[in-house]
Amino acid sequence: MKLGLFPNNLMATILSNTNHNKVQESSTPLSQDTLPTLSADTYHKGKDQEPDPVYSRPMVITESKYTIAEIEERQRMRVIAIGQLYLGGDMFHAADQMADYYDEFMSKIEAENPKLADKKWGFSVNTEGAIEVTGKLADTEKSYLENILNEDTSFVWLAQGIKENFLKYTEMERGGPDGTSQYWGKYDVNKDNFGDMIDMRELIEVSRETNETTSLFGHNLNVFRFVGNLGSQLGINAEVKYESEK
Repeated sequence: MKLGLFPNNLMATILSNTNHNKVQESSTPLSQDTLPTLSADTYHKGKDQEPDPVYSRPMVITESKYTIAEIEERQRMRVIAIGQLYLGGDMFHAADQMADYYDEFMSKIEAENPKLADKKWGFSVNTEGAIEVTGKLADTEKSYLENILNEDTSFVWLAQGIKENFLKYTEMERGGPDGTSQYWGKYDVNKDNFGDMIDMRELIEVSRETNETTSLFGHNLNVFRFVGNLGSQLGINAEVKYESEK
């Protein structure tokens, strides 16, 4: 306890007795008459009061934005998202399956219009969920390619799966719609601008496995090259909006 919390006369008595041999041993029991008598404390309003302590601001304990259960759930979601986005999850498997349909599509284009097959163009999924061709092509060329791509419902479904899984798991990586991330989830990619951010043709072409690997393991794409190229496209095309502090 702080000494200043004691009344002055009580402290003086204690210090006096302490300096007087502290506690004197005696074989004679102490009687009521031998005990020190303490005078009544007297407080005078007119006397100067002790100043307030330097740190007089009251302690305020604020409530956390999230409950413990909510924080744990957000962490669980992030773990799932990391596996799905970077370790060969649903998005990668959709792209891997789509590569088979893409090969059939390109074989048809090379047979019918080899010059168009060699041109630089790409495709992605637009806001309505249809395949949209990008690149410096004539309108007739774009229409030709889009008609062939969109007539294959399995191809369109897999392309939509890439988009949907990317949006789903990047939001999970942030821990929710109001969260942040240091990875893909930090980019401002949504259902309206996804087609401007990600070129699926480039994803497939860059991520190709060798024929030997595909024959042995059944994978058309290499997951590490897939992840690397997707991250590269995001870094070039997308704006950072939800970045967390490091």
